[in-house]
Amino acid sequence: MKEPLAEILILTDGKPGHQHQAEAFAALRGCRYRLVPVRFRGRAAKALSYLFDRFGLYVAGLLSAEVPPGTFRAVVAAGSETYYAARTVARRLGIPVVAVMLPKGYRYDFDLIVAQVHDRPPKRDNIVALPVNICRVEPRGIVTAESGARYVSVILGGDNKVFAMDAEALRRALPRGRSLGGAVLYGAVGFGGSFGFIYPALREVPAGTAIVFLALVPLETFGLAILQRQERFRVQGLLGAVIALVGVVVVVADQLSGSVPALPMVSVLAGTLFIAESAVILKAIPRSDPFATNGVAMLAAGAIFLVLSLGVGEAWQLPTRASTWTAIAYLIVFGSAVMFGLFLFAVRRWTASAVSYVTLLMPLVTVPLAAVLIDESVSAFFLAGSAVAVFGVYVGSFLRVRPRRSSAISLPECLPIDACAEPA
Repeated sequence: MKEPLAEILILTDGKPGHQHQAEAFAALRGCRYRLVPVRFRGRAAKALSYLFDRFGLYVAGLLSAEVPPGTFRAVVAAGSETYYAARTVARRLGIPVVAVMLPKGYRYDFDLIVAQVHDRPPKRDNIVALPVNICRVEPRGIVTAESGARYVSVILGGDNKVFAMDAEALRRALPRGRSLGGAVLYGAVGFGGSFGFIYPALREVPAGTAIVFLALVPLETFGLAILQRQERFRVQGLLGAVIALVGVVVVVADQLSGSVPALPMVSVLAGTLFIAESAVILKAIPRSDPFATNGVAMLAAGAIFLVLSLGVGEAWQLPTRASTWTAIAYLIVFGSAVMFGLFLFAVRRWTASAVSYVTLLMPLVTVPLAAVLIDESVSAFFLAGSAVAVFGVYVGSFLRVRPRRSSAISLPECLPIDACAEPA
């Protein structure tokens, strides 16, 4: 199948994501195609198809499909509803059969399988593993490509059996005016500034140390909120900051003795200030949809990082390890969309400093996990300094001191009734 195909037959299950990949395969091969809907005649028929495929039995009676007349060079299938049908049709017509995506449950002896790396396909001569799905975009004249220039596109999914996209609702949710400017500023500071300082430093700074520094965010937020007149000054906050600073000094001294460079730790501390300021920014801008605001902020930060990446000449390469893709997926879904969406939801209802208290819980989770999962060493000085830092944040942010009662009676002492003068 090295020569370009003249015309291929695409069997479709009606799912846009599957069909688009098959159409993209045809387009990339430079050939015309015809779409033929196909389905099993029932769940029992689909179950039998797995068994029959094992024994090389291909029964057209299990399927509902009408193959048009014509001469085809290959059959292409994408999706579990189409693989058995494609092999059945290909055997009848005597032409090659191509599977787009790994045909799990069926034998892998297709003429060609175009699979994704995340499915961990076996290494075979007929299997091509790709880091992403096959896709194509029809030119619409929105962007005029320039020779030698690099472009990045953002693809939004369409309707499926569970969800439908409401374009009007999306337009209403997008921030406008001051909200839009605030979302961009929030992204530049909260994502661009914090990630830009913290992530590179994590190559040198242990995760446990970095998360202890993040526990300072509540006090930093409180201080920045005072400077920007969002909250009032309290002596208790200053006391907590001093205690926390002592704990951080102990942690830094312990890490410096363990050959952790000072500059990356300073970079982490700078990143925590950006996180703290982002909460203050969010409190100051008009309300808007939290997830739309989060999306605009991430796009703004992404644009900043792309420009920086181009400026320093980084090589753009997709990860090849499944563990890396798993980590990226976790960061996208839970570490970004869910976490920052909930952060925005909370900051609309609480003060900026109150929302930042959540960082106090991070060392309690990260330090033990880092010790277990990536074998980070945890010394007694590190634990002591961490405890002092967290205690300082507790004093400055959580502790509620009731005013002491005076030993003197607050109300004037009453005279006995009989000592009172008689009214005239």
